[in-house]
Amino acid sequence: MISGTHKDCTKCRYCEKICPENSPIADIMELFNELARTKDVDTVREKFDREYRKITGCVNCGRCLPYCPVKINIPSYILAAKEDFE
Repeated sequence: MISGTHKDCTKCRYCEKICPENSPIADIMELFNELARTKDVDTVREKFDREYRKITGCVNCGRCLPYCPVKINIPSYILAAKEDFE
């Protein structure tokens, strides 16, 4: 599991505009913040399953990387969310 918060994520959604899978990247990044704040894995896992799992098709293509103004390694976090929150 990747730990830490994503205070650096500005929610500009530039990454989402280029994502071929239309993943809700900024919203998923916020789940990591919620987990860091609350330490409530079950609630975060439930929220991911209910709201994001079915629409997160990240295939680690990396197209989003050059568009992130704060240089977050987005695919690693999205794939971690899929593994850790499912």
